Amino acid sequence: MLKSLHRLALLTGLLVCLSAVAAGAALAGSASAALSLPVTKVTEPVSTVLPARVSLPTSLPSLPGAAKVLGAAATTTPARALISLRHRNAAQLQSFIAKVSDPSSPSYEHYLTPAQFDATYAPSTSTAQAVEAFAQHSGLRVHAVPSNRAYVYVTGSVAQMQRAFATSIKTYLLNGEKVQSPTTAPSVPTSIASAVTAVEGLDTADVVRPQSVLQTPPTPAYVNAPPSSSYWGQSLATQAPGANGQSHLPNVVQGYTPQQLQGAYGRAAAIKRGLNGSGQTVAVIDAYSSPTLTTDADTWSADHDLTKPKLVIDDNAAERDQPEGPTIPTDVPVVGGLNLQDPQGWFGEETLDVEAVHAMAPGATIVVQSALSPENIDLHMAQNKVVSSNEAQIISTGAPTRPP
Repeated sequence: MLKSLHRLALLTGLLVCLSAVAAGAALAGSASAALSLPVTKVTEPVSTVLPARVSLPTSLPSLPGAAKVLGAAATTTPARALISLRHRNAAQLQSFIAKVSDPSSPSYEHYLTPAQFDATYAPSTSTAQAVEAFAQHSGLRVHAVPSNRAYVYVTGSVAQMQRAFATSIKTYLLNGEKVQSPTTAPSVPTSIASAVTAVEGLDTADVVRPQSVLQTPPTPAYVNAPPSSSYWGQSLATQAPGANGQSHLPNVVQGYTPQQLQGAYGRAAAIKRGLNGSGQTVAVIDAYSSPTLTTDADTWSADHDLTKPKLVIDDNAAERDQPEGPTIPTDVPVVGGLNLQDPQGWFGEETLDVEAVHAMAPGATIVVQSALSPENIDLHMAQNKVVSSNEAQIISTGAPTRPP
């Protein structure tokens, strides 16, 4: 509930803005110069001798101490990675971000369109092609390069990833799950080092989970059980042990109605006057896609005297062979032995996000962009798709834990 209130507070402020689409444009990677590596499609490495390389220490994860080493990852295990690219004109971009975010600046909220951003700050086509060529020479398959050239998405085997990025990958047992992670910082050849900021995805423990999963493993229909309270601190959970130095914690707060939330945030009168989000689009980004999202949101809205939400259900950003609509993905990757099929916890979170937006902006269109999995690389691709395609003015997202 606290998470929802924070999100609602953010949405309340943002919904008065006419455009915030390019605020997410910093997700778009770029590079400062065109590189000369020839673009030749080669499915095997052209040489077993590695050229001079530059290490990417920020791409080396730090697994919790509880992680138990199981041994070297099987060389034939499938693996994925995002090769993130550097912004062009980085100093100018940082200055622009500061000005557009400063209420005292004449440039405040004068955002760029995706096309304007790409023209000045996105990597050049030749830079992206050079990184593609490196990946192909290393035996990796290039699956996607987005329109803003923020990254090069590649797949291959553990052996190919180890060879491409001059690292070693081991398997670990972490919280009962088998994951794989590099043991040394990945590196890239000096010929493309100035263009690459990170290699993401080799660490399959880098998974975002919805709040309900972090708190307790939910059932397919997770509902807070009584006793509950009308507001935080109204009653104490005397039947349960305390924590954090308190003898007893407050009972969970029962859900609020849309009308209560509108009143609490001073939105009720404005909504009655027609300032209800009409003409605005809010993107909700989570993992998976609840198969009952539309029905659930429609039923909830009818029960609370709201109009049906205007929903646009996008396909998962990384999918290419699934039909449009709210479907459970059948091609979710299983890498390093990690089972990423945990949709139930995300279904409730996704529905809650949509209903929270609709409660505070009942006239807004809501784009639901579901990432292929809870892995951060899939969430990054989903976020980048919304930004690069100019799908929404406002974004509510299950944010990855690290930037690409």
